[in-house]
Order: sequence, then C-alpha cells, then structure tokens
Amino acid sequence: MAIPTALTKAKATSCGATCLIGLEPASKLLTPFEWQAIAVRMHLSPRELQIAQGLLDGLDERSVAGRILISEHTVHTYVQRLYRKIGVNSRSEFLIRLFVAFLANNGRHN
Repeated sequence: MAIPTALTKAKATSCGATCLIGLEPASKLLTPFEWQAIAVRMHLSPRELQIAQGLLDGLDERSVAGRILISEHTVHTYVQRLYRKIGVNSRSEFLIRLFVAFLANNGRHN
C-alpha cells in the first residue's frame, strides 16, 4: 500500500526524515549527559545545543523553530553563528564535527 504524497510531505516537513520511517529522532541516541559533554567540548550554549539537536534530527529551520518555540529567522541566525563558531560551511560539516566531539568525549578520538 502506497503512502499518499500529501501525507508523506506533511510528515517530512513536520518532524524531519526520521519520523518518515518510524525511527526515534537521532538526537535521542545520545544521553543527556553525552549531550552536555558535547556542549562543553564545543562551547555551545543551551540554545545552541537545542539547535544542534534539531539539525541532527534532520529538521529544517522552520521545524526547529516550531520545536523550541522561537522564530525561523532566529533559528537561521543561530545556525549561521554555529557554523562560524565551529568553522564549518554546511550542515554536513557541522554534523561531522558534532560526531567527532562525541567520539572525543568517549575516548575514541583525540
């Protein structure tokens, strides 16, 4: 049975790609303690950490804004500042840096 296109698009835009296939959001794979360790290692504020979690979950800026109840423009500004702070130019690069920070905190990478 095929999923109606309108339903597929609605799910994809409201909760990111992870919801579309019935998986937990990727950010839930890490414990709150692990997220806090990443925040310390990457010098992220609590709000920046929320933005990072949304990006990891595959959400677009509008969906991140809806999740944490701030404007889409504010999310965009946070994303730009995060990229500049971490020294990356794309979401992919940012997520790689996030993963490297996770590995470093678990003694798997220096």
